[in-house]
Amino acid sequence: METIRLALRFRNVTAKADTIHAHREVIKRHGSVWWGWWKKVHEPSHQSMLKRMKGASGEVLLIDRSTRRAFRAKYTDVMVNGGKRLDLERVPEYYRHEAPKICAWFLLTEIWNAKYDEELAFRFGEYTLLTLGESPRRSPSTKPHLPEEVGGTALLHLSDVHFGADYGFCPQRAKVLPGARCSKTLTECIIADLERLSLRESIGLVVVSGDLTTGGDWSDQTTAQILEEFAALRKALGIGRRQIIVLPGNHDVVRYPNAVGSTDISTFNVHNQTTFKHEQEFRVFQRELTGGAYVQGLNYSHRFSFDTIDLDLCVLNSCAIAAVNDWTEYGYVGDLGVGAIKTLTEFPINRPTIRMMAVHHHLIPVVRVETAAAKGVSVTLDAIELLDAAQEAGVQVVIHGHQHVPRVVFYEHFKEPFNSANSDELNGITIVSGGSVSSKQLPGANRNTYSLFRFDPSGVRLTLRELRTDAVSGMCLFEGKLRVRPLAP
Repeated sequence: METIRLALRFRNVTAKADTIHAHREVIKRHGSVWWGWWKKVHEPSHQSMLKRMKGASGEVLLIDRSTRRAFRAKYTDVMVNGGKRLDLERVPEYYRHEAPKICAWFLLTEIWNAKYDEELAFRFGEYTLLTLGESPRRSPSTKPHLPEEVGGTALLHLSDVHFGADYGFCPQRAKVLPGARCSKTLTECIIADLERLSLRESIGLVVVSGDLTTGGDWSDQTTAQILEEFAALRKALGIGRRQIIVLPGNHDVVRYPNAVGSTDISTFNVHNQTTFKHEQEFRVFQRELTGGAYVQGLNYSHRFSFDTIDLDLCVLNSCAIAAVNDWTEYGYVGDLGVGAIKTLTEFPINRPTIRMMAVHHHLIPVVRVETAAAKGVSVTLDAIELLDAAQEAGVQVVIHGHQHVPRVVFYEHFKEPFNSANSDELNGITIVSGGSVSSKQLPGANRNTYSLFRFDPSGVRLTLRELRTDAVSGMCLFEGKLRVRPLAP
């Protein structure tokens, strides 16, 4: 039978075990080890191919993009699902309890170090199994450099809307009682403020940088409320589904239980990593809200054409699981996000272009003094790697939410050797923390806010405003031209 060559992507999901070391130790003791393919819920199962491989032998590549490692492994059998044939003693201990959920098993007898291939690793996309020889996973109809024509001159940035327990606006179609504290919908309040600025007709794109829900509330009632509100907003702005971009926040993709108790985080990480089921509800919602346009995962880059400029937008998922021992709610993006950032360098510059990155967790601190806590909510763990990659790719603006604090800063990494003659070049990144649109849990004297980015061939103008729940004009927290010079053809 002809040997089928495959590549499998893996990563360490617990600080208690190195994946390769754990499997090699089992080989030393028993002569072979079962390697589980942890299929994500949204990727193909390859059942027919794997069944044909039963009893076959050959080689498989094992690739870890996060640590840039690669290995060759010899397999002598392939088993779909598992069942009685699966000998748990030949499964590394750290994921034996997840064995029933694993899609397929490869019986490995040897694992050798191999040369890491960056191009091959990038071809995986968001998937974990790749048939060698197949083309990269990119649909011709969704090539990121083919622009989505959105028109207009402005981008509306919302974050931390918190539908559910913390939502502060009146739901669509709700009956408003006399004297009620909340009498206006989110759409009514946004449109009222945009009309005061004479910008209602200017919005070409809406970006929501996470925490659409509170505590992962994807109940039918809450999901319907979100969809109804954004349908009303699209209608009021005169835009389509393809002009709404959403990315997950820590309240949308709940990676860890709410209470620490006796839960072992490493065990819980392995449980979530087995199928990535914790992302499923957000992915389903995302497709329903936007129609799945140009979305190939939770980390991607795409170009949008406004009236006078192109916008290259990189969307990141900062809710990836981090292989840490301690209880954590810190953000983490990982190698998938770095790959999405690097994709920006493939985009040709045909007219004045702005490059922007959207993420939920912040990349630098935003509060004056952080409160030390076991359940941290501070900066993204791999923030420096992301910022360095973004600066290399020409990103000029980063937008985020998370801690409900509006703030605008300029970041630049000066590389060695530093040339002072070029120090006036605008190659840094403006980072805009948009605050929260709707939250009843605001630190200090902060207010709910939203951001507007206005584009023209000369640069970007930012307006950061308070958003009140009564549609009355609020404070302007920032108004001005950013230190951004569009990339020129």
